[in-house]
Amino acid sequence: MRKLLQHIILSLIIMAAMWSSCSSRRAKAGHKDLIPEKDLIGILTDSYIADGLLSIPGIFEDFSEGDTLTTYTDIIEGHGYTRQQMDRTMRYYFIRKPKELVKIYDQVLGALSKLESIVDKDFPAARIKDLNFWPGEEIYSFPSPAGNELHELDLILPEREAYNINFTLTLYPDDQTIDPRPTLYLSHTDSTGVEQKILFPSFPYIRDGQPHNYNLFRMNNIPSPARLRGSFINDSLTPPGRFKHYRVDNILMTRSRVDQ
Repeated sequence: MRKLLQHIILSLIIMAAMWSSCSSRRAKAGHKDLIPEKDLIGILTDSYIADGLLSIPGIFEDFSEGDTLTTYTDIIEGHGYTRQQMDRTMRYYFIRKPKELVKIYDQVLGALSKLESIVDKDFPAARIKDLNFWPGEEIYSFPSPAGNELHELDLILPEREAYNINFTLTLYPDDQTIDPRPTLYLSHTDSTGVEQKILFPSFPYIRDGQPHNYNLFRMNNIPSPARLRGSFINDSLTPPGRFKHYRVDNILMTRSRVDQ
């Protein structure tokens, strides 16, 4: 949350620089036209929520014709201010009172935490589970308490959809996997035995024994039937006998229809 909010504030500062064509004489004008702190917190809070919504594939597709600057402008105007006022306000805090900007930033985090608590209370886990189309196991771990340590996936998926996979992975310090990273991909094998693949993004995991949340997104434009193959954690480079110690849980797969 903190990292994304930093991105939003930086984006608004960049917007201010892009919008601003005023002279240094104008910059020295009075500050009576600045956005009040309370309303500024509301704008930054709504900007964070909008940024989060636009990261959801189905919503992003609906708003793909717009751009980020337009979205933030609509938020500012929705609070009764203009982008020029936001320009002046962000410049004022960034240049004149950066410490106050940090305090405002902390209040935004507080407001978001309150909203998160409300959502957790009013949107129980059972309803979230109804949105989950994950066809595999709820938990993958190594070593496995159930004695099932097969982690190569081969799952049938609905056709012609975009897939977003969220999961939590804990990679323990005593794990000896070489270059641990996800190697998931969409797969289709035609009648001649030729396999077509669409790879999900791959990145190195953090090996600190702490749970980390990850997100994978990929459009599916291969023929049906499509399958999800690969592994949450690749061990193809790891020699036999090396100790592996990790856990994958909180797996959530959401999907959106791809236009034919």
